[in-house]
Amino acid sequence: MTATVEHSLPPATTSWWVAHRYLLAIGGITLLGAVVRIVGLGSEPLWLDEAYTADFTKLTLGELWSYDPVYNKANPPGYIVLMKAWVQLSRSDEWFRASSVIAGVLTIPLVYAISARMGNRRAGLVAALLLALAGYHVHYSQEARVYAILAFLVAVILLAVVQLVTEPDGDLARPVRNRPWMPRSNGQGLRRAITWTDLAWPVYGVALGLALHMHNTSLTIALAANVGVGIWWLRQKPKPARFARNWIVANLLGLAIWATWIPGFLNQLDRVSTSFWATFPTIQTLLRDFAVQAEGDLDKIIPFARAWWFDVLVIVGVLALVWLGIRRMSSTYRPIILSFIVVHPLAELLYSLRRPVFLARTLIWIGLATVIAIGFAVSRLRGARLILAIGALLVIPVLGTLGYHLGFEKTAWDEAAEAVAAEAGPDDVVFVMSPNNEIPFNRYFEQYAIPADTVGIPWDLPDREREGMVLRPSDFDIILDIANGRERVWLVLNRAVLVTNNENVDPVLRANYPNVEEHLFHDVQVIEYSFGQ
Repeated sequence: MTATVEHSLPPATTSWWVAHRYLLAIGGITLLGAVVRIVGLGSEPLWLDEAYTADFTKLTLGELWSYDPVYNKANPPGYIVLMKAWVQLSRSDEWFRASSVIAGVLTIPLVYAISARMGNRRAGLVAALLLALAGYHVHYSQEARVYAILAFLVAVILLAVVQLVTEPDGDLARPVRNRPWMPRSNGQGLRRAITWTDLAWPVYGVALGLALHMHNTSLTIALAANVGVGIWWLRQKPKPARFARNWIVANLLGLAIWATWIPGFLNQLDRVSTSFWATFPTIQTLLRDFAVQAEGDLDKIIPFARAWWFDVLVIVGVLALVWLGIRRMSSTYRPIILSFIVVHPLAELLYSLRRPVFLARTLIWIGLATVIAIGFAVSRLRGARLILAIGALLVIPVLGTLGYHLGFEKTAWDEAAEAVAAEAGPDDVVFVMSPNNEIPFNRYFEQYAIPADTVGIPWDLPDREREGMVLRPSDFDIILDIANGRERVWLVLNRAVLVTNNENVDPVLRANYPNVEEHLFHDVQVIEYSFGQ
């Protein structure tokens, strides 16, 4: 029986617009995704973690690449090294976030390319559109943090894996002559063309190695890829020639790139095991962590979106669509996509039984395989049904993105710093609770070049040992000693402050200064103590 071949090239009479409709569509979707990630990029100040990113870039490479890091006890230095090079052009808030914007935008066509390589360009367009307007992905594409870049690297890895299982023997392409730069096919001088499979092996290894340098939870990316490919390989009869060897080599390449940080990772793993700020996950927090991946900042527009029952409805709806999409995929790709959805959260949950590390933002990259599966779920629809299905799917992402742009506020460190700078004199002192909040506050306060002292308490108090975030009785004497003789003293408090008994500081200062004035900003309170006139 002669196989029927479906020609991908359009008839000669087909118009250019029709022939390139998918390319034009993904270009428009990518442009839309870029717009929603650029709008308002610098409208909010850097929050605590972003300010840490900015502050860490001031460290030397030696300090960043220390196996006993002075800057971070939980993450590898790869992202900060990248940002250290990035900010050589500018240190503005917008530029710090621009790297995440670029990574977020580039991830959109990659999601389309993955689905297209799986044989369904229509599903790819749906997946790309969902990702372009996904509030959670938009949110982290506007943060000077690693998560959008990590999602981009996962998209590269997933595309490489899909290529490898699609054409596992692609390196056996038809040989061609007179191509001296191409690999030899046999001993007769024939040479063959480089195939996409040839390129996918090193791309996978390099992207994996870079991802491991970006975030310690990236080990689950390697785990997801190996579980998915392992299930696929076991089901192959006969087994693809040389695939297992090449797969091992590609993974070893990733590990070799990461090898320089393995001692630092082991050190950090020990620190996380003994002290880390994340809390143990509960049913309620898990529902929120999973639901927010689809909802984004929907609760800024629809208040009941934070209700547990709404989270359950969203999660059930997403799971149903994912299951339908998985069923409509070729069996070649089912274990790959399922693995990239399930393995990471399951691994984090299991490790959290020992020490909690489960954080919603580390789940961002499982959304790539999720939207791909949803794209497959609706791709068989045509005409009005397809339009209605896409419209229904976009309701929550669009509202979540609007909620982010219209209702999300970051800690107003810039306004707090401006308020202090407007009145502070050179002999004033600014106490900041706690010392980690001193970093974002100083980022904006230093712009005014006012020679007032800033002191983070309790850590920055003289002779203070780093024994925890609890003020000792003797610390209040030190605070009063620092404040002694000052015409004006400022106390900056963040709502998320970690000091367990910080409420004692305000009464102590009030007892020594007759005039007290409070300034309230989003998540920040500034209290001004003075003798007045």
